[in-house]
Amino acid sequence: MQDKYAKQLREFCLMDDTFMSKVFEEHNKLLELILQIILKRKLTVISSSIQKERKSVNGHFIRFDIHAIDNTGKEYDIEVQRSNEGAIPQRARYNSAMLDSGMLKSGANYRSLKESYVIFITENDIFGKGLPIYTIKRTILETNKFFNDGSHIIYVNGTYSGDNDIGKLIHDFHCINSTDMNYKPLADRVSYFKNTKGGKYIMCKIMEELAAEVKRDTA
Repeated sequence: MQDKYAKQLREFCLMDDTFMSKVFEEHNKLLELILQIILKRKLTVISSSIQKERKSVNGHFIRFDIHAIDNTGKEYDIEVQRSNEGAIPQRARYNSAMLDSGMLKSGANYRSLKESYVIFITENDIFGKGLPIYTIKRTILETNKFFNDGSHIIYVNGTYSGDNDIGKLIHDFHCINSTDMNYKPLADRVSYFKNTKGGKYIMCKIMEELAAEVKRDTA
């Protein structure tokens, strides 16, 4: 294990893409916790994947940070973004379209299309209103009624610090020490990768491989 990677690992939090991906990999119960807090309802995640790629008909690739499906068939794309540019409305629109594009099988009725959720957890308050969550739904302007197509886009404000469930979750996403975290399942998983020999080896190995890949690409 190289010292430079061990030092970098100590500074990681869940807002860091590399670390976040490993923490949530193959861990449906953690995803359930996150989604239940954000959406304020019970759900059961039955499958999930990390850094899942999907290609459009025009050949453009996107990579979902976290893709999850619950027991009712609803699909979720969770994106953690430190950069405002990575969470622009056009990105949300495209991710939503790509999430939907993989749902229907050939010949299926459009009414069988399940609800989809694109959720951005952003480091900054993208909309600048101090709210913990911003929920975007299509609306019929003339009637001021929701256009209930089942598509949902949600932004979680990473600067929010309220003393409630979502505030505690955002706090945990910024913690570099597991002992400072509110939610034990998250704290235990973070502690494994930061404080155990096996977890630290896994993370440092990943960082070493990523550094080698970047070096090859820039050579």
